[in-house]
Amino acid sequence: MIHKAELVLFPEEANIVSRQLELASQLLNIDQKRIKALRILKRSIDARSRQVLYRLTVEIFVDENPPILKNIKETFFFEKD
Repeated sequence: MIHKAELVLFPEEANIVSRQLELASQLLNIDQKRIKALRILKRSIDARSRQVLYRLTVEIFVDENPPILKNIKETFFFEKD
């Protein structure tokens, strides 16, 4: 199943894939092992307050692998034991 969501991260953790995975699993209330891939669709910086935040719009692939698209820059696959 594919879910589209927005992840909100602090600047120092915006590029940490494990943190993105952790937030996605918390948001969907599922085990991290069920997430097969995250695909970043959009990145934006939210500087409306003192604390700057990164907002990532992502597709979360639960229990299925994503189709391979040539025009998508970042797709992270997770290998499970």
